[in-house]
Amino acid sequence: MIRTINVAERNIYANGASPVTLAANTTTDIIPTQTNTREEIAYRYIQNVGSNNLYYAFGQTANSVNYHGILLPNQQLDCSNHRLNVSGLSTGGTTCAVTILYRNDMGRNNIYNTSLTAP
Repeated sequence: MIRTINVAERNIYANGASPVTLAANTTTDIIPTQTNTREEIAYRYIQNVGSNNLYYAFGQTANSVNYHGILLPNQQLDCSNHRLNVSGLSTGGTTCAVTILYRNDMGRNNIYNTSLTAP
């Protein structure tokens, strides 16, 4: 299937705008795993809006030794290309903004629309 997306995509809705607070030296799931959800994810972003660095990992527990990357204060990370959990750790504690945009496409070509059958 080839999908063409408009510059300003229609039928998008967002998750609630609730930042995640990470206590100092405590691993926290910033985005839980979404591998078993049927919703179509359009975009997933996290942004370190706190004042300390954020160690992050995909599909596993982040710590200061094993991590996939570090977000400095005010940096944003695009997590749209997978559905794994995103965990984070900050040695001094930080706050992380989370944006998840879902696509509400109930057309015939949406594989998640089980109420329609192919012609």
